[in-house]
Amino acid sequence: MADAKPLISIIVPVYNTKQYLCRCVDSIINQTYRNTEVLLIDDGSTDGSSEICDKYAIDDYRVVTIHKENTGQSDSQNIGLQKAKGEFIAFVDSDDFMLPNMLEVLMQKINAYDADIGVCSYIRTAEPDFDAVLGDDIILSGLEAMGDIFTSGGKINPETWAKVYRTSLFLDNDVFFPKGLTAGDQHTTYRLMFYAKKIIRTMQPLFCYTFRSDSITGVSFSKERLNVLGAGKAAISFVKEKQISLENHAMCFYIGLNLYLINQILKDSNGYIWSGVLYDLRKTILSCCSWDAIRLLPKRRRIGIQLLCMGWWAYKPARKIYMMARKQRLLQWIK
Repeated sequence: MADAKPLISIIVPVYNTKQYLCRCVDSIINQTYRNTEVLLIDDGSTDGSSEICDKYAIDDYRVVTIHKENTGQSDSQNIGLQKAKGEFIAFVDSDDFMLPNMLEVLMQKINAYDADIGVCSYIRTAEPDFDAVLGDDIILSGLEAMGDIFTSGGKINPETWAKVYRTSLFLDNDVFFPKGLTAGDQHTTYRLMFYAKKIIRTMQPLFCYTFRSDSITGVSFSKERLNVLGAGKAAISFVKEKQISLENHAMCFYIGLNLYLINQILKDSNGYIWSGVLYDLRKTILSCCSWDAIRLLPKRRRIGIQLLCMGWWAYKPARKIYMMARKQRLLQWIK
C-alpha cells in the first residue's frame, strides 16, 4: 500500500450545528495526516446539518454519514465506536475544529514514545487561553494521568477531544459512553487513562474548542446537569474496585463537579430558583472535604473551596471579583 500509516477514525456527533459544521469537517478532511475515516453521526438534526453530512459523504470517500433518531451525544459516540475501522480513534464535537497538523503531530508523538494516547493543548475560540504555555512533552503513566484529571492538575483535560487513542482501549476494556447522560466524557476519559500504559502530552495547541451559549454546556441550568455528579460517584467506586491508591484524588473529582455545578448556577440569571440545589451542593462539599483531598487541588481551586466552606458571604463576592478580573484581562488582550 502507498500509505502504510495506521488508519485513524474520527467520530463527529452532529446535532443542529449547521453554522459550524463545514469548518469542523473541513479541518478533518484537510489534515496533513491523510489516512483517516470520518464518521459523521447525525443525531436527528433539523437545521440542515443532515444534508451537509450527506454531501461530504458523496464528495470524499473517507467520509461516512450515519443518520439516527435524536438519542444524544453519548449514543452517537458509541455508534461511532461500533462502526469505526481505525486502529486509532479521535473525537471532535461538530462545532469545534482541528488545526491542520493535529493528527500528524499526535501520531508522531505516539509512535516516538510508544504511547497509547496522544494529548495536545487546545485553544478556546470564545476567549484567549491566558494559561496556555509551550514547553517540553510530558510523559505520564495511566495512573498519573488519571490522578491529574481527578485533581484538575492541568496536564490532561477530562474531555474526549484533543486526543488520539488506540481503539483497543475502548473495545478491549468495554469502555463506552453512558447513554442518555450529558457530559459523558466525565464518565469515560479517566477510565481510558487507567487502561493506557503510557500517555504523551504535547504542549502544542492543536485543537480549537468553541464555547457557545446555546450548547449543552452553555444553556441555562437545568436539572439534567446534575447527572454529572454520577461521574464523580462512579470514579470513587472505580478506584475502590480496582484497588488504586487514588481515593483522595477521586474525592477531589467529585468535589470539583459539585463546585462546577455551583458556579454554573451562580452565573445563571435565573439561578435563584435553584437555591435548594445550591444548599445541597455546598453541603456535599462540606461533608466530603478533608485536607488530604483538597491539598491535591490547584491553589485557585483550594482557595475557592475554603471560601465556600466559610459561607456564601465569602464565596460569592470573591467569585464576582475573580470573574471581573478575568473579564478585564480579556478586554486588555483585545485592545
